[in-house]
Amino acid sequence: MEAKSRRANGAWGPSDRARAGLGTALDGLGHSDQWGIAVCGPETTRAENKPQQRRGTEMSIQCVIFDVGGVLLTLGEHALRQEIAERFGLKSVPPEYESFVPAIQRGEITETEVWSRLAGREVECDFFEELFIKHFSPNREVIELAAELRGMGLRTAILSNTERTHGSAMRRMGFIKGFSPVFFSYEIGRRKPEREVYTYVLEQLELPPERVAYVDDIAEYIEAAERLGIRAICFDGDVKALRAKLLAMVKS
Repeated sequence: MEAKSRRANGAWGPSDRARAGLGTALDGLGHSDQWGIAVCGPETTRAENKPQQRRGTEMSIQCVIFDVGGVLLTLGEHALRQEIAERFGLKSVPPEYESFVPAIQRGEITETEVWSRLAGREVECDFFEELFIKHFSPNREVIELAAELRGMGLRTAILSNTERTHGSAMRRMGFIKGFSPVFFSYEIGRRKPEREVYTYVLEQLELPPERVAYVDDIAEYIEAAERLGIRAICFDGDVKALRAKLLAMVKS
């Protein structure tokens, strides 16, 4: 679910955060995962390098933004959290953990601080990166599709709700090479589906929303992007269908 330093690439400062109001969370579509988040299925699928356009071809989209967990990486969040809980002597992940997730993903609190509260003692979390790598594996087909799009002259970016240790682990894994810019929620201080995330990303890309495609597996995040005019695709695991939709956007 659900690693990308970008402060030099335009991270939000205090004044930016003061001006930005919280975006409206939109109703989710599709079925729910183990955390109660609406994810994409067939019933919900919706029809940093500047690109060098091919001669005689006008691209409708110029950049494709990819989510990480559930798109570029397979999902392993449930098993990851459970193993962390067990290492701290807990039988399961305390329900209170979910209430900390927004703050963790905005970079307002660390995983170490949260687990120390949940465990009732100070804990060391130096194994978090290794566990992330253990439980999340690259989705090679989607990563290869992104490389194919770059070969056609498109930019590929990343937008992910994540936290510091996960971001560090993703950089170690190496799959984000070639994606630029990379927007990690804990680095920019905002998270999906807040409206400010999408407007910020569009500003950094210097592209209008109709020139941007966005791939995510959470229907709520797709809906939020579509409200701004971004051409969003809810990914249900069918890479062949995803490729066809993206290529259609390139040729339109």
